[in-house]
Amino acid sequence: MSSLQLDCTSVLPPANFVLIKFVAPQVQLY
Repeated sequence: MSSLQLDCTSVLPPANFVLIKFVAPQVQLY
């Protein structure tokens, strides 16, 4: 999943913040 997330953030730099906001809580839960 890490590779996929990195790829997505690389393609959409602005979406990086949005992804982090959504991924941050998920990572903490895990």
